[in-house]
Formats: sequence, C-alpha cells, structure tokens
Amino acid sequence: MDERYETKLNADRQKLKKSIKDLNTRRLNTSDSKQKRRLNGQIKAKTRQLNDLNQRASGMRTGIDPKGGLKKRIPTQPTQQAHHYGSSLNNAATFFEDLDPAEKILMEQKMAQYGIIPGDVTMNRLDMYTDLHQAGIHRLERELNLEGKEYFPAGSSFEVKYNAVENFAKDQRYLRQLAEEAQFKASNELGGLFRRVEATATGEQAASYHDIESRRIAETTRDFREYAPKIHEQATALGPQTLPDITDRPRLDFSKGSIKLKAARAIPFIGLGVAAYVASGQALAGDLVGAGGTLLDEAVSEVGLDSQPAASGTLTDAPAQHQAILERQANPTVVDKIIKDPLNELEYAGKQVMSFFGGAIRMASPLGL
Repeated sequence: MDERYETKLNADRQKLKKSIKDLNTRRLNTSDSKQKRRLNGQIKAKTRQLNDLNQRASGMRTGIDPKGGLKKRIPTQPTQQAHHYGSSLNNAATFFEDLDPAEKILMEQKMAQYGIIPGDVTMNRLDMYTDLHQAGIHRLERELNLEGKEYFPAGSSFEVKYNAVENFAKDQRYLRQLAEEAQFKASNELGGLFRRVEATATGEQAASYHDIESRRIAETTRDFREYAPKIHEQATALGPQTLPDITDRPRLDFSKGSIKLKAARAIPFIGLGVAAYVASGQALAGDLVGAGGTLLDEAVSEVGLDSQPAASGTLTDAPAQHQAILERQANPTVVDKIIKDPLNELEYAGKQVMSFFGGAIRMASPLGL
C-alpha cells in the first residue's frame, strides 16, 4: 500500500474530525437559535465529507446530491426524490470508521460480495415519488428499527466489523426490495399513468420533463460505464457473489390501497389496479377501443373528476362518471387526456416497465448477480 496515500488519508480524517469537534463545541456554547441551525448544517456537511472520505474512492462523482432539485448533476422530477436504496454514506459509516487503506479495500470487497456499494454513487440511486420516500420507506425503516441499527459495539476491531457485514447486507437488501416494489407499483400501475399525464399537462411541463429525463439518462450511463468495471472487480474479489437470504422477512401488501407489513402501520399509497396490464393486452391484440375503455373505467374509479388520486382505491359509479367526463369536454381534465389518447399512455407504461427491468439487468451484470 502506498505510504503517501495512507498518510494523506489519515491527515484528511484528522482535519475533518477536529473541525467537527470545534463546531460541536461552538454549538454547545451558543444560545442563538439561528446560529445553532447554521452550525447544525455545517456539522452535517463535515460529517458527510468524513463518511465520504472513508467510503468512496478519491474523485468519484456523487450520484445523490443532497442539494436536490433541478440543479443536481443527476436531476429528479419535481414530484420525486433520490433515495439510497442500496447503502448510503450514513448507514454504512460505522463499518468504515478508522480503517486503514488496506482494511478499507477489504471492507469494500466484502460489502460488494453481498451486492452493497457504499457511498452516494449512481448504483445506489432509486428515484421515488416524494410521498413514498421520507414518509414511506424511511418511516418504515424506523418502524422496523433498522435506522441507526447497531451491528457491533463502538470501538470494535476490524475483524468484528468484517464479520457483521452479512447481517447488515440482509437488512439493506430487504429495505432495497421494499423500496423497489413500492416505486414499481406506483410507476407502472394506473397511478403512474395519472402522475405522468399530470406532470406533462402543458407544453412547458412536457419539455422540462423530457429535459430532466435526458440529463438523467446521460449522466447515469456515464457513471455505469466508468464505475461498473471496478465494482464488478470488487464484487468477485472474494469469490462468488452471495445474495443475502431474506425469505423470512414480511412482504409488502398492496391489496387495500396502502403499503402494509404485518408488523407495521399502513403507509398512504396511490390506489392500485390491474387496468394497465389488461389494457396493454387488449391493445397488443388490436382492440384499441377496448383498451381505452378499460383505462377509462379504472381512471374514473381511482382518480375521479377532480384529477386527484383516491388513496383508498374505492370504486365509484363508472357510468355516471363517464357521462360527467363527456359533459366537461370543453374544459378537459387530466383524466380526459387518458381517454383521448390511451395508446400513448399504454406505450409509456410499456417503456416504464422495460426501463425498470433494463435497470435491473444493468445492475445485475456488473455486480455478477
């Protein structure tokens, strides 16, 4: 191991630790609420830099920018937030604290063997609807007592940390699966069609939507091309990759218009249905009228005339809604757009499904899964 690299790594660590300690001291000695908030932000930023230094390779681009919004290197849509669905700088931090460069490499290899890539890189990123993110998957993480879970006592040796990776990997894979299932349901069932139409309701909104998607694709492709070979090398350095067994964990229940686990409270969710699947089959068979009717029946029952999705998923009187929609043709709603051009929406749903599975294939290939 290059001694100069180890010296620089430790020097940078000590500098950041001292800065965090000084900021904490200043926070304790002030009673000004504004200054405390300012210091809290600075402490958080410095802690993030320390975690970043411990986990990521030097010069690696960030894939999940905490600044958020359209200014991100990889932007998100206005209705979405970037979620760490693999392992974030925060929840893997204790595994990397005070490791020397050789131990850091071994820890990275052990994590990668279980499909975990520590750090804020693209491979950890899942763009989720805002209502499924902090109030959804992160709330569920807290209810399952997985947020901040301790896998070893403070000050544990490298060997103890190394042997705890498997249990950590099981929890991370479980949280990742829950997030993927929730977002997939929201994106590819009728709620996703509704959100897509609403997000592109005007020419200006549509242009912004497609600009964000183009930037996301370009930057994500760039990251995968650059980082995937290294991650594949890490993943197979210790032998065949292992997929943590989580078959004993409770699964999500979408049956009543909410996300539920047996031991957790319900999380609000878009009303569910199989209309998109049925309608796509009808369209492929050439029955475009039937496909449009299927979407119409389900659209008016789930989103209603006020263009707001019904979280409970309760069905309404379809014939009455049909007539009301026809009477409002002079002022078309979001639902009317689905009625007018169902094939376009079906095509988009198909692209979303293929995008999801394409992403899964890209992840599996470089990681050796």
